[in-house]
Amino acid sequence: MSQENVVCDVLIVGGGPAGSAAAAQLARQGRRVLVAERQRFPRFHIGESLLPASNVLFQRLGLESFQTLEGSQT
Repeated sequence: MSQENVVCDVLIVGGGPAGSAAAAQLARQGRRVLVAERQRFPRFHIGESLLPASNVLFQRLGLESFQTLEGSQT
């Protein structure tokens, strides 16, 4: 792995749901965000169901279109 100087306002450790959501919100606010993740993507991940209460959070994150994928149930 090579070393290089990286300039960012915020470093987020972990690219899971919380880290990704935080990075997206900060980037929308004009922050320079770097997300550090140990594993390569895409990685094996078992899917889970989503509760209807999640819809408000998805709307705040600007992800409404991902809620209504073909075959999904809310």
